[in-house]
Amino acid sequence: MKFLVILAALAPVLSWNTEYHGFVHIRNWALKLEGLTDFMMTDGTVPPLQLVKDYCANDPQCGSFGCRNPVCLRKMVFNSTYDVYLAVDASAVAAPIICRFDTAGCGSPTQAWLNCDRDFGNNPLYNPFNLPPDIIHSTCISNPQCIGFRVANDGSRGDLIKDEGSDASGWFALPASALHASKDLLGLHEA
Repeated sequence: MKFLVILAALAPVLSWNTEYHGFVHIRNWALKLEGLTDFMMTDGTVPPLQLVKDYCANDPQCGSFGCRNPVCLRKMVFNSTYDVYLAVDASAVAAPIICRFDTAGCGSPTQAWLNCDRDFGNNPLYNPFNLPPDIIHSTCISNPQCIGFRVANDGSRGDLIKDEGSDASGWFALPASALHASKDLLGLHEA
């Protein structure tokens, strides 16, 4: 009985533990973002990208930024319900790749970033499934609209993610574990 109680207590903090070739895995994120603040230079111009990366990397709440002028700093709202997989390798999906690994800021060299050509401000979820994650993954890689997918951490359901055509890029902070696992699957190793 104690074993079942311990498992029940751990269930809310678990994430789906499978990696898929060509996808970056962001654990415990359901694509939800909350705005923190706008960021501009004192003269009203857009700050340099490296400065925004450093500013966001050093703000404990900031995990993402996007928009244009001003730059919107955002919090990635994490929970234990879903994991997100975004395609970063053109050989992995039929859709065009819109996300790729990006360099760190000059003052925050250990923070990895994922840059997506278009942001996820609109609702990019479609085709909800009550199916296991492996089937959702298989559906995504053959669908010409699918740029990623999310799966429930209990493995019971998920959705496909499509490119909603926002005209602004988005950057998403990656935990080191997500970056290393994805680079290993893609065969990208640091020299």
